[in-house]
Amino acid sequence: MDGGSGDVVGASLCLRFLSDVKTLVSVSEADIRIVALADVTVVQGEPSQFQIEVPAGFEITGATGASIESSEFESGVLTLKVTGPAQRNHQFLISMGKSIAATKADAPFLSFKGAQRETCEVLVEGAGTIELTAAEAGGLKRMDFKEMNPYLRSLARFPMQAAFRYHRQPNEKLALALEWTRFPDSSVLAAVAERAVVTTLVTTEGRSLTEIKLTIRNQAQPFLKVALPQGASILSAEVAGEKVKPVEGPDGNRVPLLRAGFRPVDSYTVSFVFMYSGVPFAKKGGSDLSLPKMDVPINLLQWEVFLHEQYKVKDFGGDAIVANLLPPPSLDVSGAEGEARGMGSNYFVHKIDFGSLLPGQLGGVIVDQAGAVIPNAQVTVTHLDTGVVRNVVTDNAGRWVVSNLPSGQVKITANARGFRQPVS
Repeated sequence: MDGGSGDVVGASLCLRFLSDVKTLVSVSEADIRIVALADVTVVQGEPSQFQIEVPAGFEITGATGASIESSEFESGVLTLKVTGPAQRNHQFLISMGKSIAATKADAPFLSFKGAQRETCEVLVEGAGTIELTAAEAGGLKRMDFKEMNPYLRSLARFPMQAAFRYHRQPNEKLALALEWTRFPDSSVLAAVAERAVVTTLVTTEGRSLTEIKLTIRNQAQPFLKVALPQGASILSAEVAGEKVKPVEGPDGNRVPLLRAGFRPVDSYTVSFVFMYSGVPFAKKGGSDLSLPKMDVPINLLQWEVFLHEQYKVKDFGGDAIVANLLPPPSLDVSGAEGEARGMGSNYFVHKIDFGSLLPGQLGGVIVDQAGAVIPNAQVTVTHLDTGVVRNVVTDNAGRWVVSNLPSGQVKITANARGFRQPVS
């Protein structure tokens, strides 16, 4: 049966569902990467799995979602087996990639087999300095970037080039031809935050205490400009583990990104803590929390909010995505491959099923020779071609994950008190 319309017939019940797929197409010098955020609404029946037609030549690099039990990819079809067949709504995050050598390609479209109705938004972005043209056919309609779904925009990391939407009709063929010209990069950002980890504690009186910890890669920017809400003030700041003094100016607050005698050669940590007086919570109604604007781009931001038990987070907005769609910082490795690789007389590193990781992520679990997990071990991943280094500490279950890692060969070392250092 065609992927555009129809019913999926189960063993004893006719299944009907609708799909809405938000697709990000990333064009780089060496490959095309696809990240798709899919919302599936079950109208009738209790499906135990969903099948997605994958375009030819693409390799699945990730499939995550709160209801996914397992995934399989065979003969151009990705099968997602789900828990709780009676669940009415499912949300999946699917990523894939394909190497390219040419300067033109057709953008792929994911299709759920048996969907009664399919709608989609497509956002195209280009890495580096690029001039890209997109020629659409079929039911694709151009749209303004401002009209894009905010969750889809949150996935973008490079300049946006084109945006489309469609409502696929039965037997309709969609086509999006991409062609681009690449130019030498003319400038380098002075500073960029590879990651931001934000923790906010909110009291019943409405006051909040927030720590923002940035992993910075800095070329020459001396300060971070922070636009705090009225009534907020910075209490402390640190650069690479040592205290620095924030500066308050007429046009906003500034946190130093450098300090005397410090010359960074790789990414490092900058953090600051601010207090916001806020307003007391009313007996009924709600209250809003927002993060300050900062004048450096942030690749990935994680925000954790601690509230009194009588309150809860009802909604969120902006370029954000719900956390349970992304692999957590410490992945559950119960489904890891059984083959272990010796790393020395006292260590083994078990490989994680990489289908559960997003592009640029690498992870594993550290155990000793007897199979006991080793918490608080220091893991260092070094990219051999570029020299990029990622450091992480294992959790209580010995698990670790690093992100934003280029493709290629890497060296992995692990250190823990009382053990010899292994190298992979």
